[in-house]
Amino acid sequence: MLPRRRLLRAVGASGVALTAGCASRFTGSGWSQSLTGEVVTPIASGAETFFVGTTTGQLSAVRRDGSLAWQTRRTQSATSTAPVHDATRGQVYVGYADGAVRAFDAASGRHRWTVRSENRAVAAPVVGDDSVFVFEDEGVVALDPKTGDRRWRERVSGRVAAASAGAGSTIFTADWNGVVRAVDTDVRTEQWETRIERHTRAPPIPDGDTVFVTGTGAFLHALDTQSGDERWERRPGPGGTSPVATDDEAVITATTDGTAAAFDASDGTQQWSFDAGTTLTGQPVTTDGAVFLTSMTGSIYAVERATGQRRTTIDIDGVLRSAPIVDDGSLYAVTRDGTFLRRSVPTLT
Repeated sequence: MLPRRRLLRAVGASGVALTAGCASRFTGSGWSQSLTGEVVTPIASGAETFFVGTTTGQLSAVRRDGSLAWQTRRTQSATSTAPVHDATRGQVYVGYADGAVRAFDAASGRHRWTVRSENRAVAAPVVGDDSVFVFEDEGVVALDPKTGDRRWRERVSGRVAAASAGAGSTIFTADWNGVVRAVDTDVRTEQWETRIERHTRAPPIPDGDTVFVTGTGAFLHALDTQSGDERWERRPGPGGTSPVATDDEAVITATTDGTAAAFDASDGTQQWSFDAGTTLTGQPVTTDGAVFLTSMTGSIYAVERATGQRRTTIDIDGVLRSAPIVDDGSLYAVTRDGTFLRRSVPTLT
């Protein structure tokens, strides 16, 4: 049996004031940095740096003041997963369309290792205490974070489309056929599998004793983390569904038809619904009292966490494919054409 490891789970926080008042529009002050290539995957955040992958195969590190810390060389293959920052080891991992997964030094951008698979990297790597986990057709693979050497491979049925770390040594995976699994990486066995009957590319999001999964047709499923039993199912609206955001009491999701909704995490009771009137994309971002919702047309809506009432719209010049990062009064986002930008977040009155 492998030594027990605790999988790391990143939790973001931000301080954004939100008080009652009328909705407004806001462009904000800040900076922009032009990157090479288009951006179609989410950005990742380090302590002082953001990491962005592009269709030219380059990984860029942008400091919080907008300066470029480093940028890797072009490759013949585009990045195909979100970058994953490993704060413990000072590394960044990213997957590529040709099946490669590469590790880079987070401070310098120096290449550390590459592993290859026959299949396009779809699911982003998952970081554990002493391994980094990557995914290929019908397989979960544990790698040595320092060298990239393969430690073991555990077979799972179906091609993994997305994955996330749970409590202890558990990884949750979702495959193209709508099957969600819990895999114990200590004993290298599947704990359970549940078929939700809907295709998903969004990672399962664990929160306490429940893991939340979205699927095609804008369905949201709440599963028991220990057994995989379904606790409840809801449909926020038609269209595709983003990965969910969770807080202490609610789970929030957004759909491609422009609907966002919050549900009680325990029983699925709907708390509110918000209609943006345009396609929403990316994971909702929760902060103190606010939820930020991203549209492909460049508008980011800030709504009250408790009511779903819109308080302001932050306008970005460009197409957005993923959610921003909101931190310490600033919003960081990247447009599809590769413009990385910062905007100040207003006091929402």
